[in-house]
Amino acid sequence: MSDWIEWVRERHQWIRDHGGTRLLAMTSPHDPYWCLMPSREQQGRWFADIWNAHGKPGMHLRRMHYAILSGKEPTTLLSGKPYQNTEDSFGWLQAGFTNARYLGLVDATHFEEHRSAEAILNATSRTAPTPRMEISSLLSSSFPTLKPISLSRPEPSITGYDYNDADQPFIVELWIEKSTMNDILVPLCEELHINLVECTGFASITRVVEMVHRAQEKPVRIFYVSDCDHSGKHMPVQVSRQVEFWRHRYAPESDIKLSVLALRPDQVVNYKLPRLFGTGATELDALEVHYPGLLALMVRDAMKPYRDATLKDRLRSAKVDARRQLEAAWDAKTTTERVAFASIQDRVNVILERHAAQLSKELEPLRLAVKTVQRRVRRAEKQFTVTLPPRPEPVVPPSEEEEWLFDSNRDYMEQHEAYSAYKKENQ
Repeated sequence: MSDWIEWVRERHQWIRDHGGTRLLAMTSPHDPYWCLMPSREQQGRWFADIWNAHGKPGMHLRRMHYAILSGKEPTTLLSGKPYQNTEDSFGWLQAGFTNARYLGLVDATHFEEHRSAEAILNATSRTAPTPRMEISSLLSSSFPTLKPISLSRPEPSITGYDYNDADQPFIVELWIEKSTMNDILVPLCEELHINLVECTGFASITRVVEMVHRAQEKPVRIFYVSDCDHSGKHMPVQVSRQVEFWRHRYAPESDIKLSVLALRPDQVVNYKLPRLFGTGATELDALEVHYPGLLALMVRDAMKPYRDATLKDRLRSAKVDARRQLEAAWDAKTTTERVAFASIQDRVNVILERHAAQLSKELEPLRLAVKTVQRRVRRAEKQFTVTLPPRPEPVVPPSEEEEWLFDSNRDYMEQHEAYSAYKKENQ
């Protein structure tokens, strides 16, 4: 915790020394990098004290509100007034809640988000399996009484070349401010293995922190979708700023980028979309009505550079090549034993045909011979090594990624310039 607050102090001081509030991406009461202003720090510490008295992991803020009201000891606001069942008191609780999380005074993961739906996760990560071969430890050596026998050496099997969508090199996510497009986006994201995050207005800290944890495994690319109105223009910056802040705590080495997919002012003009009730706002629903399927097409085109469409076929081909190499190497290693098995099998079957009555007596030496060959095969198995071809890695061609609103590879000033350029274009 102390390392985190020191990092926050360092960032806060750097901003103050290099330009102050003009370097903030959000308004000063809301920008996470400005949480050490005295009034906001007091709010955060006030909330932390209340949390220690009434909170527990998994609690929703509204439940905490009622826990405070029902507490044995009265709770007071920083103003000295009593905490009451009013919008004003709950507003204080929300502000303190946000700042306490920024300051690391409470664990940002200990709260449930009920305002928006949980993210629909269709894109996952996994540790790719390592190609390996196995040889069955059971040697076939049946000695039936009357039927011809079948002797065979164990055959190697191969694993580690299976395809899973979690092997794709990127997690692609679609973030949207409303649920009115779910009839289109839910099945589309499931088909394309894209995570869908419905924010219901401005995104919460909880949803951002959850995404940052996902970015610990592989790069994340976020495409943001909102109405083209005053709030919609600020939402992508708010999410980006939260990502910029929280990745330093939970995934400092992560690779995260965010871009605005729709609706942008230029799209409203180019597609001649109607304004809502004569205002300056344009809703996503208008895009779908006037251009059915266009939003889905935008999503498909946006995510295409981040999928390796060849990986499944290349893994299948690699498995075929690996099996071919393995079988050839195993054949070469156990040629003598294979011939010995075949010779014994032929001799046994001749005897079976000719001397069924004396079968048990005459086959005994051959059973011993089979055991001898089996021991030799086991020795060969222990000494057997083969270099398998490497497992194909996902490959996507380099793409021009200059249009991202947020890019975790930028330094502070580069990212600030990106925010400023976006605001200027969308003012």
